[in-house]
Amino acid sequence: IRLSPNRQKTMSSTPFILALAILSGTEWVSTGPVEQTLSFEEGKLATHTGCNRAFGDYAESGAQLTLNVVGMTKMACMDDARSNAEQDWLELTKKVAGFKVENGELILTDADGQSLATLKSK
Repeated sequence: IRLSPNRQKTMSSTPFILALAILSGTEWVSTGPVEQTLSFEEGKLATHTGCNRAFGDYAESGAQLTLNVVGMTKMACMDDARSNAEQDWLELTKKVAGFKVENGELILTDADGQSLATLKSK
């Protein structure tokens, strides 16, 4: 790469990998009966479980993804369905090991590449 003379930069022949953060700055909503969300911003994670809001961090590398929920509000769920959905959602976040984005959807996968959840862009 050549820039103007006062900003000259050259690229060596050494191979390199360009890593792109695909998820940063995105928000997603679940497609299930209880609305649950995931928001990603520069390593920080925010989620709505269906009852409570939670936060933590995430690490993304290629198609690998780890979610780490570290704190959550403690509001009571209004019914058993929401309470169960919240527990399932929190358990799901622990199992996430990867992701793919296809047709405007975020597909969260486990360590074996099996789909755990599909979310739509918010």
